[in-house]
Amino acid sequence: MSNPQSLNQVRAVALEVAARLVVRELDHAVVESLRAPALRDALSAYDSDCAAYLDALDAGGADALEQAATEFCSLFVLGKNTSPHASAWLGSDPAETGAAITRSVAGWMDQLGVEVAPGDWGNIPRDHLAVLCGLVAIALHAPHPAGERLARTIAVEALGWVPAFAEAVEHATTNPLYRAAARLAEHALADLDAA
Repeated sequence: MSNPQSLNQVRAVALEVAARLVVRELDHAVVESLRAPALRDALSAYDSDCAAYLDALDAGGADALEQAATEFCSLFVLGKNTSPHASAWLGSDPAETGAAITRSVAGWMDQLGVEVAPGDWGNIPRDHLAVLCGLVAIALHAPHPAGERLARTIAVEALGWVPAFAEAVEHATTNPLYRAAARLAEHALADLDAA
């Protein structure tokens, strides 16, 4: 039987990777980090073309990264059908939904003792998938059972829209990293909910 704490650490890392891929364009440092065997294998489990794509990014140099940046913007910045914001998927009034989620996120941040959203997502709306995944990861890293309970609460909230988001990304792009990131987030959240 697996150690629940080590499973939570694996879930946390998976969510951190997914968050990073939907919040900011690829750069050389991220591509290099994704080459780590564990991350490469995790992403390849959700899209078998990830390893070849990472190799192609190296071979293509700056042009390949520019193409990936264009795809990122098309999907996650301009994409109405692939928005990584909960407010785009829930409720009939995105502003009202976004405000409600922002209040929930503020409460979760208070519970975790997080004053400012860490990492790359400090200035993005609080209903962004990266913020939700990041908060779940922080909660899973917490050394007490309350962290896991809070992580499950956030996961359940996110599962109200992340499966539809992942499906939309799957159909909107051929970029295997972005497809894998969306599925990885969905599955890590669902796995936590089922645990």
